[in-house]
Amino acid sequence: MAFLSTPWLAPLKNFFAKKSAVDSAVTESRPLAAASLSAEAARPSPQSSPQAVQSPVVPPVVLPSTDPLPVPANETERLAALESYNVMDTLAEAEFDALTKLASQICGTPVALMSLIDGDRQWFKSKVGTDATETPRDISFCQHAIMEEKVFEIPNALNDPRFVANPLVTGDMHIRFYAGAPLTNADGYNLGTLCVISPEPQQLSEMQKESLRTLAAEVAARLELRRKQMELTRKNTRLEETLSTLTSTQDQLVQSEKMASLGQMVAGLAHEINTPLGYVRSNVAELGELHTEMKTLIDSFRTMQHLLTTGDYDALAAKVADNEAMLADADAAFYDLAQDRFRESIDGIDRIKDLILNLKDFSRLDEADMKKADLNSGLDSSLKIAGNLLKHRIDVVKYYGDLPLVKCYPAKLNQVFLNLITNAAQASDRTGTEKAGTRGRITIATSLTTTTDGDRVVIEVSDNGHGIAPENLKKIFEPFFTTKPVGKGTGLGLSIAYKIIAQHGGKISVTSTVGEGTAFKIELPIAAEATLQPSTLFADEPTAAAPEPALPKPPFQTDGKKKSADIFAD
Repeated sequence: MAFLSTPWLAPLKNFFAKKSAVDSAVTESRPLAAASLSAEAARPSPQSSPQAVQSPVVPPVVLPSTDPLPVPANETERLAALESYNVMDTLAEAEFDALTKLASQICGTPVALMSLIDGDRQWFKSKVGTDATETPRDISFCQHAIMEEKVFEIPNALNDPRFVANPLVTGDMHIRFYAGAPLTNADGYNLGTLCVISPEPQQLSEMQKESLRTLAAEVAARLELRRKQMELTRKNTRLEETLSTLTSTQDQLVQSEKMASLGQMVAGLAHEINTPLGYVRSNVAELGELHTEMKTLIDSFRTMQHLLTTGDYDALAAKVADNEAMLADADAAFYDLAQDRFRESIDGIDRIKDLILNLKDFSRLDEADMKKADLNSGLDSSLKIAGNLLKHRIDVVKYYGDLPLVKCYPAKLNQVFLNLITNAAQASDRTGTEKAGTRGRITIATSLTTTTDGDRVVIEVSDNGHGIAPENLKKIFEPFFTTKPVGKGTGLGLSIAYKIIAQHGGKISVTSTVGEGTAFKIELPIAAEATLQPSTLFADEPTAAAPEPALPKPPFQTDGKKKSADIFAD
């Protein structure tokens, strides 16, 4: 049992210092050993008679081998393969320890090792019966074992020239028996061994050898599995980093598409703002002229009051004549319209304010949290943003149902609404076509429906435009797909819309007939506790409840009735 507690490396301290001396001693011992054996054979036994001389039984003398250490022919590739496992100098692992222990039990040895051999050492990933972690490669038994395909067995190291002078045999380690099965990977490289060791001579049965080979194959398989798991972990880490980058890029693309949509509306918004701003300026200029005349009249009144109090009647008579001439030149009707000018100016300023607020609400950074919102109001805000694109060319018909407040990201849904409205307007614009002179038509309908999944809000946006070809319809939600000319669209709008609706747990679908038009349908879940709100024409203008039926006619058909007036009529 001293074998189990003796450190492995202690005998090796002077090994290399004495190596040359040992080699010399071996060389010198060969003739001496031969002479000694001859003399021993010639010397008569003191207990034997001359008539009964017997030959002595002398154990054979095993001389140390001077052959160089064997090295695998594929050593460079083998070392590269071992390095790829990233296993050297790692912590113990229970699955390998269990197999090493099992090898010790099956083979009946006090020591068992899972040994991996690199350029200058053998290192023990798993061990039973010793505290050693490694030994120099030059004196390792496993160095010889990796040269074999089968189990490499040394029944008694004292009888083997390769090991008889080995410090692990002659020193405190006292190794006598060794058996090692190579750890062969899938590419055929022997990375090390699963070996068993004993301080007593021993020999394995065929069953034990087969068991050792099987355990070695299992160790090699688990090494391979460990490497693949590490590769998978590295790939997962890279994928997570890539996903993080893609998520960030996606957020930027969403915002870029949003800004691109807004950019298309800037010219129209400028016109929408310029119209009320123009007549506000005109009214203010007219009221400025009126102010000048009023100031002149006030000054004349003050002069007359002064003349009356001073009694200068001649000057007073002249002033009265001047006033009569001034009144004769004044436009009395203009004074009567002054109040109307003030009211029109206030209305124009309010309209500008409304446009700015809608633009601000639409373009703000998306809220971090969901909140309950009125989707009818969101549609109206989007219609206002797209106003200049629609008016004079497109009739907008709305069938708004009474909807509950929906828990959502309002700004994101507004982006979806604007994208659908803009696409419908562009598809329905008949300028430069055979239908030029007629107006396109967009129908927007909202309703509440009950499904097996609960109550859902339905938003439908349909047009009577040119439609989408069947081969393009199935690709309509793919990123960067567009049927518009180069430079006229990014191809991200509908892809982003699809993701936004999916983010809300909803669905978006499309149907289209070439030459008749296209209809998009959005379904969104609602909060169970939401309360119904009356429909509104605009975000700040409540309207009467919707007449029955609340749902629109099928796409591309109409009975001519509108729930609300065309807000973009000429």
